[in-house]
Amino acid sequence: MRGIAFIEGFGDPFLDDDADALVDQIAQRLPEARMILAVHRAHIMPGYRSFNRDEDRGALGLLHKAVVDAMPVRFDYTDLEGQLTSRQVRPLILIHPPHGIQMFAWCDLRGAYRRFFVTAMKDVVVGAPGFAAHRYDLLAGLLDHEGIAA
Repeated sequence: MRGIAFIEGFGDPFLDDDADALVDQIAQRLPEARMILAVHRAHIMPGYRSFNRDEDRGALGLLHKAVVDAMPVRFDYTDLEGQLTSRQVRPLILIHPPHGIQMFAWCDLRGAYRRFFVTAMKDVVVGAPGFAAHRYDLLAGLLDHEGIAA
């Protein structure tokens, strides 16, 4: 979905039509595809690419798999004020804005949607059971929380 959001940023109507057709195909297998695309559209700057960044190492592979498989994750997190907390979340999407890769998730500790910078996560562990049956509703709630229309 991130790649489709980038393609749309080029302003080429032919690429946009191809991207729409691709999203339609993806949505047949992944009903929440348009919601995921809407989050990327809202948070990606046109022309931005992420290559060889520090956060591309470490836990990012685990987080991608947890998002795709709708599995909860636990980790220690240091916020922008330097406060350390242990979190258990339901990861919904990873976005790649210029200021650092972030994970949008439902946070069990706060009982609310939260964003987490990947570089501030330590000791990431994928847990169980999964939340695939609730993923669509959680994504819809995230879009509402962020004020994003799909």
